[in-house]
Amino acid sequence: MPRPQGVGMRDVRVLTYKPFGFGQHYANFRAPFWHGDGIKIYTNLKLTLTLADGVLSGALTANAGIIVSDTDITLIYTLPDKSTVTEYLVTDDDGQFSTRPSVGDQFSVMARASINAVM
Repeated sequence: MPRPQGVGMRDVRVLTYKPFGFGQHYANFRAPFWHGDGIKIYTNLKLTLTLADGVLSGALTANAGIIVSDTDITLIYTLPDKSTVTEYLVTDDDGQFSTRPSVGDQFSVMARASINAVM
């Protein structure tokens, strides 16, 4: 006599990832990149700033093979009265950028690079 469905079976599994592609037979394939913890790329990104003769210049450098051209750079100037001014730049083919700040002589500046990894 057949047993009712579910009797003596394992507990219900809860999938913690969203399978994609590969078809029905590979739906439970546990690839580390599905969780975002498998493939690591070490880029050694470095963003440097230099102020000389009223021109603020900078460079974005990285390991060989990492593209640093056309990268969005955000400069946030903090003035003596604690107000901030934001300026947006884009790097050239070599990862270089420059600007002539129009915020006065006294300021501090912080730079951010928006990097998007595409694999």
